Amino acid sequence: MTVNEKIDALRSEMSAAGYDAWIVTSADPHAGEYVPARWQTRAWLTGFDGSAGTAVVTADKAGLWVDSRYYLAAEVALTGTEITLHKSGLPEVPDFPEWLKSELSGGSRVGYDESCFTVHEVKTLSDTLSPARITVAAGSDPFDTIWPDRPARPRRPVRLFETECIGTSRAKKLDEIRAAVSRTGATHCLVTALDEIVYTLNVRGEDIPFNPVAVAYLLVAPTGATLFIDSGKLDADTERALKHDSVATAPYEAVFETLRSIPNDACVVFDPAKTNMALKAALGDTRVVEQPSPVERLKAIKSASELECLDGCSARDGAALVEFLSWLEETVPVGPVTELAAADRLEQFRRNRGGYLEPSFTTISGSGPNGAVVHYSARPETQGTLEVGVPYLVDSGAQYTDGTTDITRTVCIGSPPDGFRADFTRVLRAHIAVATARFPRGTYGYQIDAIARAGLWRDGIQYGHGTGHGVGFRLNVHEGPQKMSPAPHAVALEKGMLISNEPGVYRTGRWGVRIENLVTVVDDGETEFGSFLAFRTVSFCPIQRDLIDLELLTDDEVAWVDEYHSAVRERLTPLLDEPHASWLADATAPLVER
Repeated sequence: MTVNEKIDALRSEMSAAGYDAWIVTSADPHAGEYVPARWQTRAWLTGFDGSAGTAVVTADKAGLWVDSRYYLAAEVALTGTEITLHKSGLPEVPDFPEWLKSELSGGSRVGYDESCFTVHEVKTLSDTLSPARITVAAGSDPFDTIWPDRPARPRRPVRLFETECIGTSRAKKLDEIRAAVSRTGATHCLVTALDEIVYTLNVRGEDIPFNPVAVAYLLVAPTGATLFIDSGKLDADTERALKHDSVATAPYEAVFETLRSIPNDACVVFDPAKTNMALKAALGDTRVVEQPSPVERLKAIKSASELECLDGCSARDGAALVEFLSWLEETVPVGPVTELAAADRLEQFRRNRGGYLEPSFTTISGSGPNGAVVHYSARPETQGTLEVGVPYLVDSGAQYTDGTTDITRTVCIGSPPDGFRADFTRVLRAHIAVATARFPRGTYGYQIDAIARAGLWRDGIQYGHGTGHGVGFRLNVHEGPQKMSPAPHAVALEKGMLISNEPGVYRTGRWGVRIENLVTVVDDGETEFGSFLAFRTVSFCPIQRDLIDLELLTDDEVAWVDEYHSAVRERLTPLLDEPHASWLADATAPLVER
C-alpha cells in the first residue's frame, strides 16, 4: 500500500464510524518513550519514522506535525504523498488542535484510539476544541483493520532481577506503594508505565530495545496484586517468586474486565499522564484519584546498593571510553572513520567489559555540523566522516547487569577550528557550575538549570534542551520525575536521585559541544538555615585538556578539572592495560603544573 492508499483506507474507517477527523500519534498504550513496532501507527501511515510527530487526517486533507529535529527528514519522507508538513515551533504554524478548529465546523467529531491517548492528553485536547463545538470522541483502533500483517505485541521473556544491587525487596516495594495509596484515601493503584512495573516486581524484560521492560499492567490491591501479561513470558521461577509475594498473573487484556469488576467501595489511584482512556473507561463510575504515580518517586530515589553497583559499571564504562578515545586519536589521522563506524567501535569496546548487555539508546555520533543537531541520528547514506581538525560529539550509554550509563564527550583530533575552544570552555564552565552546586533541600531542577545557563547567557548563548534528565537503574535511560530544564517543574531534587549534567552549545553548520556526566544527589550538611544538598559525579572519563582555554577558567574551575581527572585516573587505571593506562595518565595530567 502507498501512503495515499493507507490514508484512503483510514478515511473509509472514519466515515463508517462517523468521524470527521482522526488523530494518529507516536504513542503506545503505556505512554512510553520507545514504542514497540505494533503501535508505530503514525510511522506506518505516513512513512515518516522519526520518534516524535502527530498525523491528522480529515475527509479531504492530511497533515503531519513535527518539531525542528525532523523538518528535513519529514520533508523527504512525505515527498509524493498528499500529506502536508507542518513545522511545529515556527511562529506562523498553528499546532494541530488549532488547525482542526480552522478546518472543522461546529458539530464535528474528532476521533482517536482510546488505548493510545492518555487521560491528560484527551482533557487538554477537549479543552481546546470544545469551545468551537468540536467533540473529541474515543474510538477503537482502526489499524487492526487497515494494516495488513501488523506486528503482534512483543512476547519476549521476563526474568527475575534479584541481585545484590537491588536493595529493596518486591514485598517492601508493594507495601510502600500501598502506604502511598492509603495516604490519598484510595484502596488500589493502577500502574501502567512499563519501567514502573518491572521496577516494582524486581523483574526485567526484553520487549523494547534499549529498555529492559515488559508490556504489561499492574494492579496493586490492599492485599495482593495482579500482573496482566501475555502468557508464556514468565518462566516457572519468576511465577513462583511473584506468587510468594502474593502477585497473581492474568492475561494482558484481562485488565479491562478486572477494572470493570472492582468493588463499589474501592478507589483507584492512577497517573493521568500515563494511563490511557480505555483503562479509565473500564473503571466506569469507580472513584478515582488522578495524581502522579507513587512508583515514580520510589524508583527515582536509588538505594545505597544501587548506587554502589552503579559506581562499578560506570568505571567499566569509562574504561571502554578511554579505549575508544585512544583509538580515535590513533585512527582518525589515517582514516577514514565514518560516524557509524565510530559508534560501532565504541560498542565493541563496551562489549569487552564485564556485564555489558546492550546500548541504553542509539548512539549520537556527530562530526562537525552534525554535532550541532541535538538529536542527530547518523544514517548510512548521509553520515559524516571524522576528520582531523573537525570537532566530534559522541553521546552514548549502555545497559549493564549492574546499572545504566549515559555520557557525552566532545573531542577534536588535531587543532580545532577558530572559536571552538572558547565554546568548549563555556560548556565546561556550565558543567562545573552544576557539578559544584550546593543548594537547600527543596530546590527544584529548573533552579539548577538556570545555574548551568547563567554563564552562557552572559555570552548571549542558549541551548534548546534540558540540562539534565533522570536515569534509571538497569532501566530506562530517561526517567522522571526529576529533571533540570527551563520549564517550571515542581519536583524537588532529593538524596539518591540520579540525573544527567549535560549543558551544550550548538553552532548550526559548524559544530556542537556537549559534556555530560551522571550525578547523584547527596547530603551536604546542615547550617542554621537548614539542610543542604549537592551532587556527586558518578561518570568517569577524561575531558579533552587541550580544548580548554585556561584564560577563561577561574582557579576553582581549574581545581575541579584536576580533581575530577585525578578521580578518573584512580578509578580507571586498574581496569586498563599498560598502553591505555599510559594514555589516560597523559589525558588526566594537571591543567597547570603546581
